[in-house]
Amino acid sequence: MGIRSVREMDRVEQRGLFRTTEWALGSFRASHCFSATDVRRLHLEWLGGIYSWAGEYRQVNMSKGGFMFAAVRAGLERNYEPMARLFRSIVSGDAV
Repeated sequence: MGIRSVREMDRVEQRGLFRTTEWALGSFRASHCFSATDVRRLHLEWLGGIYSWAGEYRQVNMSKGGFMFAAVRAGLERNYEPMARLFRSIVSGDAV
């Protein structure tokens, strides 16, 4: 992609997030029960054009800008449940 700055990468990721949010709002009903598979698909839609690992379960712990992402552990599907709850609240219109 030729991106050389954190600021530009943040912009690219943010544009992808907006695009994916619009797609998701048109693709899921408020009654949809999000699964780990759905969250993986959303992650792939969002970051798939940027990172080859988008939508996959991580095998290593990661951080960005001093923020530690959820630690890798057995039963990785449970890492996606908080994100699934967030998507459910967005689709239902209950998000803050």
